[in-house]
Amino acid sequence: MSSLADIAEKHARILGELAEFGLNLARKLHDQGMAAETPQETADLARAFHSVSRSVRQTLALEARLARDARLQDDADRAEAGRLEHNAWLRADEDAKAPTNDRKNRIGAVVQRLIQAEYEDEDEAERLCDEAYDRIIEDARTPDFLDHAIDDQIARLCKDFGLPLPPRPIARLPERSCQTAATPRNPQAPPLPP
Repeated sequence: MSSLADIAEKHARILGELAEFGLNLARKLHDQGMAAETPQETADLARAFHSVSRSVRQTLALEARLARDARLQDDADRAEAGRLEHNAWLRADEDAKAPTNDRKNRIGAVVQRLIQAEYEDEDEAERLCDEAYDRIIEDARTPDFLDHAIDDQIARLCKDFGLPLPPRPIARLPERSCQTAATPRNPQAPPLPP
């Protein structure tokens, strides 16, 4: 089975030959028309020349259109390949960040619940949640973020924010990866395990 590239090459070759044949015939008709001896013979050859030259122009226009279409298809193929490569890079980047994002979310959810339980003033609780989350983001940028026990990380934040320590183990859920990182201040976050 022929590939699209093979078919396009074959069509281009045939069109090139047709254009060449038409041009040769147009030249012959031109020469004959110039040598014609009667007005009728000149008119007949002029009509034939016009028809052949029109065919040559159409053939050249079709060649140009096919070449333009091929360039457009190449551009589209390159753009699609670039898009697929970029998406693959994004997925790999997300996969690499998933454990860190999961850890940030888990710490943030625990600290958020502790802040909300400790502060009745919603504005103050929200401000502290924002500060805590900023701190979690800052901590997550350190290369050893995943090396520390999550309970210790939560305990340190509780101490820094003047929150009571939850009973240990704080984070009983196993570490897991997630594809998308939700913000830790989710009001519908599940309660702390008993």
